[in-house]
Amino acid sequence: MTTASFHALRFGRAAARYESRARVQARMAQVLLDLWGDRPAPAHILEFGCGTGLLTRALRARFPGAAGTSKTTLTATDASPQMWELAQESLKDDGQHPVSFLTQNARGDELPKPALMRSAAKQPYDLLAAGALVQWFPDLAAHFRFAALLAAPGARYLVSGFDAANFPEINALLREPPFEYRSFPGHTQNEIEKAAVEAGWTVTTFLGWEESEVLPTPRSVLQLLQELGSVRDPREGGRMNRANLAHLLSEYERLYSCEGGVRLTWKPWAALLTRAS
Repeated sequence: MTTASFHALRFGRAAARYESRARVQARMAQVLLDLWGDRPAPAHILEFGCGTGLLTRALRARFPGAAGTSKTTLTATDASPQMWELAQESLKDDGQHPVSFLTQNARGDELPKPALMRSAAKQPYDLLAAGALVQWFPDLAAHFRFAALLAAPGARYLVSGFDAANFPEINALLREPPFEYRSFPGHTQNEIEKAAVEAGWTVTTFLGWEESEVLPTPRSVLQLLQELGSVRDPREGGRMNRANLAHLLSEYERLYSCEGGVRLTWKPWAALLTRAS
């Protein structure tokens, strides 16, 4: 099993519970649309990693014509069919034109599926979007090149993810024995800007911020991450056997206790990219 298929499997298993826990991700979707400002509505929209449809629904609400009319389209993709099937279900009874859904890995380590290539060849996309996705892509430039293959000259890309310093509490513990993870999901602003330029994009607008929340116990932190599908590939570090889990929970409580429970810190970002004309 590759790392990509591992994450697709984990997110597929989390699909039914995802939106009930995706508070930060829902806010990220709104921030992306705020970055669009008063620019004219796009004609052809492509979304990567649509998940259960948080950003998909927000895009269609903001651009109501982008749902399969004769002049506009909205295509949503995800590597996990279980995820986009839920998104499809959430949109089917609203009386609007249907969104097109496709299974697609957007990491950039394989070509777009033929149906997506045919669609882009007929009409390149002038808006691409991805919410809380690209932190899982170690080679961000490869993903941006993948996006550029499908984008029209001058296209915009609304993209959000998490900083490399996301979840500093749990990452600090996973760096140490018995886990000894050496890499973590996410990218810094400098890494995002460098990868964008390498792939023919420029960062027009960038916004990064921090949110902290208090959960009752360290175990509830791990449960939240599981229900969001945000689980690291265990082959990259020490396994979570019973003894290691007990150590993690104990140290998390010792180091990060606060009034009401324990602290968990999120470090999301959102950006508007522009493709070279």
